[in-house]
Amino acid sequence: MQKGVDFKMATDNRTPNWSCIVYPDSLPQDWEDQLDESTIEVCVSPLHDCDVWTEKDEKKNPEHKAGTPKKPHYHVVIMYGKGNKKSLDQVKEDFGFLNGTQFKKVKSLIGMIQYLDHRYCQNKHHYDEREVKSFGGFDYDDLVNTPTDKQAVLMLKDMRQYIIENDIIDLCDFQDAVDCDEELTAWNKVLNDNYYKMNCYITSRRNKARDKAKAESQKSPRQLLKEAMEIGFKEDE
Repeated sequence: MQKGVDFKMATDNRTPNWSCIVYPDSLPQDWEDQLDESTIEVCVSPLHDCDVWTEKDEKKNPEHKAGTPKKPHYHVVIMYGKGNKKSLDQVKEDFGFLNGTQFKKVKSLIGMIQYLDHRYCQNKHHYDEREVKSFGGFDYDDLVNTPTDKQAVLMLKDMRQYIIENDIIDLCDFQDAVDCDEELTAWNKVLNDNYYKMNCYITSRRNKARDKAKAESQKSPRQLLKEAMEIGFKEDE
């Protein structure tokens, strides 16, 4: 039996969708050709050459003075496909030629794709969606213009996954997270239309956690020892 490992705390750091930022002066001349030859779906934003640092950015890093321009850059979304999770090391191995930075797991694929042209960002420059580039067979138009009902279903699924991964037990905390994260801005309308449903889901998770904690606290030492031994036997199998 392996000792000293808290299996409840173990996390899967892999995900099927990743994003990163790349700078034109760090890209090889044939970067688009290399993406064309890949079988992995990739979507690249228009060149973001009109972005400026905000007061929020300056609070995080005093060197990023509010109102000053950001270095021109591209946002890149890498999609391995549903169920095909990849680690950060694997992504860098596949796309090291991009010399990307700020690699992040994509929380909402639709939200991230819609962020590429800032269509829902009120205080940001809006870029031309016709300059979005797709590679590896990715259908940008199909995803970004998903019918409202289908889009809502996918977004609600993303929301529930986000709530689980971040252990959110209050609706106000979830709303604050959506308001503060630019990538999640696209969730707002769907969240507002499904406020009661999402509140019930979060409340149910909170009640389930409370009931489980109560049940655990009422277990006798003999029960706890028996369960620990059973877990140990399973690990040895």
